[in-house]
Amino acid sequence: MRLQPAARPTAPDVKAGWADDNAQYNRYLGYLGQFSSLDALKLDVADRIVFTVRDSAGRSVPNCDLTVRSSAGEVLCRRRTYADGRAMFFPRELPGRSRRPLKVEARWGREELAQSLELQDRQNIELRFAAGRGVIQRAPLDVAFIIDTTGSMADEIERLRRTLEAIHYQVTQMSPRPDVRFAMVLYRDRGDEYVTRATPFTGDIRHFAGQLKSVAAAGGGDYPEDIHEALRVAAKDLNWRPGATKLAFLLGDAPPHLDYGQQFTYLDFMRVAAERGIKVTAIGASGLDDRGEYVFRQLSQYTMGMFVFLTYGEHGQTRPESPTGVSHHTGDNWVSLNLDAIIVQAIARELSYLADRPAEAIEAGEDYFQASAADGIDSKVVLETLFADCARQLVDFSQARLEAGTAAAVVAAPADGCPAALSRSLGDQLSLAISRQKCFKLVERDDLKSVLDEVDMNWAFDTTAPAAARPPGALPLPAKLLVLYRLRSTGDQYQMFVKLVRVQTGEILSASMLKIDRRLTG
Repeated sequence: MRLQPAARPTAPDVKAGWADDNAQYNRYLGYLGQFSSLDALKLDVADRIVFTVRDSAGRSVPNCDLTVRSSAGEVLCRRRTYADGRAMFFPRELPGRSRRPLKVEARWGREELAQSLELQDRQNIELRFAAGRGVIQRAPLDVAFIIDTTGSMADEIERLRRTLEAIHYQVTQMSPRPDVRFAMVLYRDRGDEYVTRATPFTGDIRHFAGQLKSVAAAGGGDYPEDIHEALRVAAKDLNWRPGATKLAFLLGDAPPHLDYGQQFTYLDFMRVAAERGIKVTAIGASGLDDRGEYVFRQLSQYTMGMFVFLTYGEHGQTRPESPTGVSHHTGDNWVSLNLDAIIVQAIARELSYLADRPAEAIEAGEDYFQASAADGIDSKVVLETLFADCARQLVDFSQARLEAGTAAAVVAAPADGCPAALSRSLGDQLSLAISRQKCFKLVERDDLKSVLDEVDMNWAFDTTAPAAARPPGALPLPAKLLVLYRLRSTGDQYQMFVKLVRVQTGEILSASMLKIDRRLTG
């Protein structure tokens, strides 16, 4: 019989923000460069290949085993796909080895696929099986919490304990209810009452709730903690189910000790997690310093998780004027929510990929920049701010690294029900904003005209076609990147769709949508 709490626990008001460094990949690479002098273990993730595995119906294939091999058949890395069917490979992890030609092999059930890789070509590879997986009604879900319980966490442990109780309850009440198990690894430091204390995975809700109630903070004389041992226990000692959706949540306010000479470090944990399909969300509590943020973000980015940061009790680093507190170095692209809501939404999103309509389909197209006319504010200023936000988003969210001074061109697709002169005018303002980004060096449009006359740019805005349905890479374009835009008239607004495209492969690297009040263009 399934036991559960009699009443829903109330989560305390623990505000937090989150950032997805894989969505803001180019910005993340800039962050790593900015803080490269920090005393942390380094891993070169500047180039990556994202694999997406789908079934015959286009549904994601979770827990698919991927193997990347050299031309000689040597195994270079192993991966297991997450619930959304994705996994990542970083070629620069292979120092001193030939990076090409390579081959990726995918194994799922009785099917096997193989595909050659040219690392200078596409950075997004889709593998599709002939079989269908169907809808998973009773999804197995393993959730592990890895928690710093040293004395510096004393003020937050009670809030976090009650938050975890609320998360635990909400997950067990999801519909359809997953086949959920919880585990917990508490950690401190050498010389304390314990270094780690683990609660193995269990589906017994009452037992796990009892373990949560016993969590208390003590010990920890210096600032760093023995996170390496906690991660080793989480990876090696917890009995993760191979076929489950596997999520780990690391909560702490300090970086790991790097002076203990341990053989298993957080870099080893990252690789093991990626090989086994464990997605890590690292949560920085108040007091987490730059080194701790660096490590926590490494853990999350490599395993395709989120970096979460509590926003109370601190002074902002990138937004000191923000009343919500610290945002660390993630930029402005975050929203403050209650911590339990962030974690429950992350879990629900993972489970949604196993349903008919995943979260990525539900949320598509909801993000946009809005520019409205207002009394006393110059329209030129409003539009300048709008296009500056658009240019910054294209850069931050680029799915490939953008080198400084990369040749780029701003190109208009045929306007949809809008005056051509208006499209050109707004395109000029977009070009100005793009030119102010250091990573772009604009190519004059006249240099492109003879080539672009041959190109139908509608492919980039066809949502029913693959991302690279009409790659322009075969054309002798004098630009490596295209900023494509299309203007459309709708009601009392103009909508402007903007996409950053890699010429060599036709891949859409990032996108932005703008909604512009008609009164601003009068």
